[in-house]
Parts: sequence; structure tokens; C-alpha cells
Amino acid sequence: MAVVGLKKRINELADKYPLFGRYVADGNFKAVVGLFASLALNILFGIYNGVLGAVYKALINGILAAYYISLAHVKIGVIFGYRSSSRSKESEAHYGAVCHLVTGILLLAVHTAIAFLVKFISDGAFHYDGLLIYVYALYAFCKMIAAIVNLARTRKTKNLLFLAIRNINLADALLSIFSLQVAMLHAFGNIPGANLATGCAMCGIIMLMSVIMILRASTQLERQRREKIAASRGETRDDEDVNCCQTQTCEATIASPNIACDPGTDISDDPPLGESENVATYQKAAR
Repeated sequence: MAVVGLKKRINELADKYPLFGRYVADGNFKAVVGLFASLALNILFGIYNGVLGAVYKALINGILAAYYISLAHVKIGVIFGYRSSSRSKESEAHYGAVCHLVTGILLLAVHTAIAFLVKFISDGAFHYDGLLIYVYALYAFCKMIAAIVNLARTRKTKNLLFLAIRNINLADALLSIFSLQVAMLHAFGNIPGANLATGCAMCGIIMLMSVIMILRASTQLERQRREKIAASRGETRDDEDVNCCQTQTCEATIASPNIACDPGTDISDDPPLGESENVATYQKAAR
């Protein structure tokens, strides 16, 4: 009964507030709203690590600040792509492929840079004082669970914009888990080689995912380009056929002046009654 009452209440709110109704019904819009929330967190983490890096002259916090700001730029690009693609289905497919391609390139570039710093990061560079480590652990695990749920939900979708959002959140969650592991091992005891192995695995997964994104988006854009060219050629052929029919009709009219030069005239029709003197000429022109 409680579940039924909750669903009824949600439907009432959806009818009363159109924006909330769109959030409930539109999966893409729901993903973009979640992207706004994660974007705000990325900006906050970027500012926080930037301040720590400036105050304590800590290189690792500066690297994290640059990473989160870069990730925020990727998410902003996806959000603008979503707004631009909401005009028509064709533009949605095009902008989705473009956003997918750009997201893959940026993720590959950012995590290639992170891969060169894995050894430095693995030496215990992350540390959170007091209870802050438990708060960050809760945050990292929530992000990872949400990323896994989205991965399961979108395993069959072909919307490239939605897939780009999913992959951004997955990359963010993997780095959060890696940084949490480094911080916890630094606080509670180190395991030699564990951080390096996790960091390499994290970068490898994200870089492979980025390459797949680039290939998928490139294939989709090439297919769209070919379909557009084929459609334009088909329209050109139709125009040429119409012009050809008009030309043949007018040539028949020249041979038989009593036949009107009408583009809609079918020259294979029988000659008008009472025009027997033009029958031979008409049939010859029709042949």
C-alpha cells in the first residue's frame, strides 16, 4: 500500500509540476539533472583541492584540482550538447555523436596524464584528516554504486549522449575509489604495490573506454554523413526525373501543336477526340 501511495503521489506531482514530470518520464533529462549535481561537486572539489594546494604547496592537491576542473569542463560540454540537440531527432543524433567523440578524446587526454602520475600518487599522496576520510569514503562508494546502476540500466541503449554521461560518471567514480584506497592505506597501513596496481587498472579501464567511445562516435558520424549524401543524391535524381518528363512532354507538343505543354500531361494517353489528323503524329511522338 505504501508503494502504491508513493507512486500516486509522484504522479500527482508530475501532473502539477511539468519540470518534475519531465524528470520522471525522460531518462535523458534525468541523467542531465544528475550531471548538474555531479558538476557542482566537481567544482567544489576542484576549488577545495586548489586552496589546499596553494596553502600547503602540495602538488597532489594541485593535480586533483586540475583533474576536477577538467572533468567539469567535459560535463559542461555535454550539458550544452544536450540543450543543442533537443531541437529535432536529427540534431539529437548528430550532437550526441559529437559529444560522445569529444568526451572520449578529453577523457583519454586527462587520464593519459593521470597515468604518468600514478606512481607519484600511489606513494600516499592522498590523506584526509580525522573523520573526513569516512565522509569521503561514503561519497566515493555512493558514486561507485550509482555508476554501476547506470551501467546496468544503459547496457542496451544506443543514445550516445546518454552513454557519454554514463562514462563520465564511471570515470569519476573510479578515480574516487582509487584516491580513497590511497588515503585509507596511508592512514591504516600500507600494502606494497596495491596502490600502483589499482591506479594502473583504473587508468587502463578509462583509457580503453575512451578509445571505444572515439571509435563508436566516429563510426556513427561517418554513417550520418553517408546517409546525408545519399539523401541529397536521391533528391537530385527526383528533380532530374521531373525535368526529363517535362522536356519529353514539351517535345511531343512541338510535334503536335494541339497538345498542351503541361508537365502533368501523360504523353502515352489517347489523342483527343476530333483530332484524327494528328493521331499519326501524336503516336510517333509518344513512341
